[in-house]
This record gives sequence, C-alpha cells and structure tokens, in this order.
Amino acid sequence: MWKRKIFVVIILILIIIGLILTIKNRTNKPLSSNQTNTLFKNLISQIDMLNLQEIVLKLQSYGNRYKLEKQWEVARWIMAQLEEYGYDVAIQIYDHENHIWPNVIARKKEPEKQVQ
Repeated sequence: MWKRKIFVVIILILIIIGLILTIKNRTNKPLSSNQTNTLFKNLISQIDMLNLQEIVLKLQSYGNRYKLEKQWEVARWIMAQLEEYGYDVAIQIYDHENHIWPNVIARKKEPEKQVQ
C-alpha cells in the first residue's frame, strides 16, 4: 500500500513540474515564488484522489507491460482516456530491437475563439 502512495506522490510531483514548465514556456518569464505557491495550491486542490487511484489500479491490472502486446493495450487505453478528457491524442511509434513500440502523445485543445 505504501508503495502505491509513493508512486502517486511521484506522479503528482511530475505533473505539477510539467505544468509549471509549460506555463513558464508560454510566458517566457520565470514564475515568482508566490506565483509558484499559488499554482501548486490550485493544482493540488483539483486532484481527484479517487480518480487517480482508479487510474493506477487500472494500469496495475495490465500486469507486466514489458511485453509488446501489453504496451499496445495500455497505449490504446491511455489514448481513449485522454480523448475523453478532451485532448488531441496520437500514437507515436518507434523501433526498438526489431519491434514497433507505442508512445502516447497528447495536446490540450486550444479553446475556440469567438468570432464577433
């Protein structure tokens, strides 16, 4: 159980760091410590721990994902989940040891601009 909690905390930290870097890259300005603290608080308040736990349990249900077939099953599941959240999603493939492996690439859709 404690391993799962550590895993969830690590994932959350990586997500938050990624969001901070994304925001910094969009503005090309470093975030102040107050902005960073506010951003962390807002992000943490939006985390749905039950949903996060369901995702971790679903990924665990695939077992060892070292096998090629499992990689593709998981990639398709992740792709479907991200599409449900409103992301543009694609599979990027790469060749490793004579096998084609998947990477899931997702981009947040830009809001449509209102024409006046």
